[in-house]
Amino acid sequence: MRVLVFGAGSMGSAVGGFLAKAGHDVTLVGRRKHIDAIRARGLRITGIWGEHLIRALEARTDLHGLQSGRFDLVIIAVKSYDTAAAADAVRPLVDANTLVCSYQNGLGNADRIAEAVGWERTIGARVIYGVWLPEPGCAEVTVIAEPTALGVYAAGAPAGRVREIAAAMDAAGLPTVFSDRI
Repeated sequence: MRVLVFGAGSMGSAVGGFLAKAGHDVTLVGRRKHIDAIRARGLRITGIWGEHLIRALEARTDLHGLQSGRFDLVIIAVKSYDTAAAADAVRPLVDANTLVCSYQNGLGNADRIAEAVGWERTIGARVIYGVWLPEPGCAEVTVIAEPTALGVYAAGAPAGRVREIAAAMDAAGLPTVFSDRI
């Protein structure tokens, strides 16, 4: 899978890091200090899911130069108040085959994403594990309540593809299930 993680803070770094470790083509977009540390030393993930050092990913501070159609999945992992701006920013990268996932806490984020890319391309996620950044370039997974649940909202959305994404995340070490009641 070709994945863009927009909002590579704590949660975004964890999901992107585990997917990259599993062999997926991952591009992280985040804040300069964190991204500079990842570029220099790799992304370290520590905590309850073990110790990992991931170097096989692209880390950047902006979307400049990225092309539409490059990504199968865009994961938006920003704070809720930045969701609309993030969805607008990634919209030029979304084509008919790209799905966009709200990998965030809180209600209403999927609505903002769907306004930008349509409900048929919007994936919801119930994410209830904890991650923090103890230092730039390092994400620590601290707790999990239940596996992440992924699902679609629209009847015409590709639930089969979302099942495959959930299975890929789970296989990558991110406990994830598909839900038909997201």
